[in-house]
Order: sequence, then structure tokens, then C-alpha cells
Amino acid sequence: MHGDEMEYVFGHPLNMSLQYHTRERDLATHIMQSFTRFALTGKPHKPEEKWPLYSRSSPHYYTYTADGSSGPAGPRGPRASACAFWNDFLNKLNELEHVPCDGAVTGPYSSVADTTLPIVLLTTLATTVAL
Repeated sequence: MHGDEMEYVFGHPLNMSLQYHTRERDLATHIMQSFTRFALTGKPHKPEEKWPLYSRSSPHYYTYTADGSSGPAGPRGPRASACAFWNDFLNKLNELEHVPCDGAVTGPYSSVADTTLPIVLLTTLATTVAL
């Protein structure tokens, strides 16, 4: 969930009066160290670690996990399938030819042509989100 990482960023699991597992406390320490390194050096990783540059064509990212397998991930971005709508479908929609409308209705409202585009768009959306 968006924002769930904040308790780890600020060390909430390190409060010994709370019932966190040791691995969660270790995760909080690791995340806090990364944020501190980033504030000091502009790089959240240790000097000996490789962290590839993120770009649209190479959306590598870093994962933090409580099981100790934290590290660089990719090459697809996080939630790539869920973001396909925004990255792919909307671009296709924006590429459609823009036909200006003067507001005049020239034919019956419920013609086949009026319903084809929404059906195509919804079908494309459904298949994109299902990926």
C-alpha cells in the first residue's frame, strides 16, 4: 500500500515495545541506512553495489524485503502490468486522429459508428489491464 514503507523509513519497527520480528527490524535499519546514504551522497547504495540508472527504456528499480533478498530488480518496472494502461493505452488513445466537432448532430445518435469506438477502447483497456 502506498506509504506503508514510511514506518520503516523512520524506524518504527525499532521501537522495542512494539511486536516486530527481528527481520522487520533489520529491514528498517537497512532502509534507514539507504535513505541516510542518499541524503549524504546522492546514492542510496553502498559504493561497491551497482544500482543501474532508471529510465523509461530500462526501468530497473531496487526492492527492499524482510527476507533478506533486497537488491536491484528489473528489467521491467514495478507494477508494469498495472501501469500498462497509462503507458500504452493512453498513448494509443492520444495518437488517434483528432476530429474537431462543431456540436452539430448530423445523424441518428445510436448509429453503429457511435458505438464502435467505445467498444474498441473498452476491449483494448480490458486486455491491457488483464496482462
